[in-house]
Formats: sequence, C-alpha cells, structure tokens
Amino acid sequence: MKRKLALICLIFTGIVACDTENNIETHYSEYFIKYYGVDGDQEAVDFEILTDGYLVLGENVNANTAYLVRTDLLGNELWSEQLGENIDEVVDMVLTPSGSYMVVANTRNSTSNREVLVLKVDDQGSLIQSDTFGIAGYNVVASNITTTRGGSFIVTGYTNSVATNVNSDISDLFSFEMDENMVSQGLWRNTYGWDGEDIGVKILDRESGYVFFGTTDHKPSDNMPQDRTNLFLFPTNTIGDQTSTFPLQLYGTTAAEEAADIVRLRDGGYAMVGTSFSNALRTPFMVRVTSNAATIFQTQFTEIGSMELKSVVQSSDGGFLVLGVLYEDNGSNIALLKVAANGELVWNKLFGGEDSNWPGAIKEMEDGSIGFVATIELENQTKIAFIKVTPDGELTHE
Repeated sequence: MKRKLALICLIFTGIVACDTENNIETHYSEYFIKYYGVDGDQEAVDFEILTDGYLVLGENVNANTAYLVRTDLLGNELWSEQLGENIDEVVDMVLTPSGSYMVVANTRNSTSNREVLVLKVDDQGSLIQSDTFGIAGYNVVASNITTTRGGSFIVTGYTNSVATNVNSDISDLFSFEMDENMVSQGLWRNTYGWDGEDIGVKILDRESGYVFFGTTDHKPSDNMPQDRTNLFLFPTNTIGDQTSTFPLQLYGTTAAEEAADIVRLRDGGYAMVGTSFSNALRTPFMVRVTSNAATIFQTQFTEIGSMELKSVVQSSDGGFLVLGVLYEDNGSNIALLKVAANGELVWNKLFGGEDSNWPGAIKEMEDGSIGFVATIELENQTKIAFIKVTPDGELTHE
C-alpha cells in the first residue's frame, strides 16, 4: 500500500541556486510544504512544536554550522541563524525550562579528535553559551540529548575510550549529564560497554531510572545470541549505575541490525526502529516491548523494498508513525509508514522525485496531522523541507 507523492516535481520546479520562499510558484503554495536554506547545501535534522509556530534544526554543510529556523504556525520563516563552527554533524536539540534551546553537534578539536559541542540559544536565535565536552586523546561522538525529569540534560553517544582492555573493544557507550548552564553533574559521566562495538543512540527516563538504547555486537550468554549486531536495551538507576531491573536485552535477526530511534509509550513500554542489513539489502526493522523489556512484537517489513527506518513516534490511536528512506532507481525517497499497535503495516506513503531525499524527524500534531522535516536534493544543492500531511498521510493545505 504505497503511493509516491512527487513533491519535487510539484513544489520545487524552477528553483534557482540561492533558495528563498519567493521562488515557490504561487499555485504550489496551497500545500503545507516549506523549505529553508541559503546558497549551498543544508540538511534537515529535527524540529520542535512551539505554541505559536515551529523551530527547525538543520546543518549548513558548506559552512560547517548549525542552521536554526523559527517559523509561524503556517511554516513561514520568521528568522534563521547559523551557529557554531567546525561542525561535522548536527545531531539533536531540546527546549529548556527557561524557553531557550539546547543544540548538540559533533566537532573536532585541535588534535582532530571528535568532541561534543553544545550550543545554548535564546528564543530569537542568539547564542547564549557554548561549550565542548570530550575525553583528551579520544573521540567522543553524540547521538542524542534528553531532558530528565529533574530538568537537567543527558547527552548520549559513544567513544573509543573503552571500558575494557580487550583488543577487540572498539567503542563503548558514553553519556554525561549537565544542567541548563552546561555545568557537568559529577554523579553522572560514565562509559558503558562490552567487548566489541557498542554505539549509544538514545537514553530515556523510566520509573526507576533510565534505559539506554543502541547497537551492539556483544553476545551475552544469558540472552540467545544473534549474528553480527543487534539493537539493545540496557537499564541504569537514577545516577547512571547499572541496575538489575532487567539484564541487557538484544533484539535482532540473523542479519546485522542498526538502531535508529526509540520512543517511550503511554503504557510504559518502548517501540524501537532500525534497519536489518544483509549484503546490499536494507530491511526495515521494528520492535515493541513492555516496560520490563518483554517482546510484544518484532518484525521486518519485507514487502516495501530496500528501506532504512530513522524516526518513530506513537500516534494518538495507539499505533505508530515511522519515517524512513526508500532506496530505488539510483536515488532515495522519504517514506512515511503507519504501523498498527500490533506491528502490522497499515499504509506506506512515499515523498520524493528524481533526485535523492532523506528523512529527519517526525511528530504528530495536536490536531492529528503529521509533521516531518527532510532533506531535499534540488539539482546541485540540498535544502531543508518541513512538510505537514493529514492523519492518512496525504498532503494537507495550510
């Protein structure tokens, strides 16, 4: 059940090199499809829903800066700012209790080791504070920032400063907690991992602490091992120490799974998405578990082609909205999936055109419509797109 909505042909025909909203032909503007950027390449990362509009996060690839856009409720740009320098990758952002924004990126220091760059930005896009976090002589790479129940922030990622002396230990999870003033919290600055390759993707609050989500090639003896890499859940207590709430849990197949995103569900459980890699084939992979990590469903969507899943949210009806990228015809298109609470695929809509396009993050709006950001390739440049569709995945009017 898939239908390709040719956004590129519909919206982006005739765009010049330096893109502005005035370049969109008038009769195309009836749809909620907005794009943002300056001359050069920009890539979409994330967005936040505000009371009077949206905040869109991207990266200016050519300038190696974060690209932040504030819009009204119709997606019209109010302001845009470029922040930071020497950025390799912009990864995430959150809103702070005071109304500012925390933007997380990865950068390199003077010795070419990777570090985490955190930018605190006010509601007009002006930089309030910035700082880097790393380990001298090692790489530290961020994947996500999470706001805790107490109002602090935990950055999760991985490092090659590993926890064991085993030669095969390549990378381990790394996390650090900081307050709104970017002061590291002394109780939590930890490296977790096993022999081999462990990648931290995200951390979530749970009733008795936190749970890490990511990718590992570890094979514990008390959990039936799968081939190559798997998705994992790993719990800690409230100060980041390993807990016995449930042991390390692996989810995967005989292919190599790579973790992408996780969401905490209203019943206390979790839904996870990623991709199964087998030779050149990419198969969408999704798991739903209870709060104690017992599997409700684990499925591969084999019927929809070579696809990677990137972002997931729980919808108001108890099912799931998933954003991914479908590879076909030497290009890629954005895929929007509706998945039922039991893991069955309800529908699959594609958005794209002749060039390659990539997904960012997805959210469900208060009125039930679906919003997502994406990177759109326009001949020789890429731009940030913000798209809103109906609950059925159809293009919506403003």
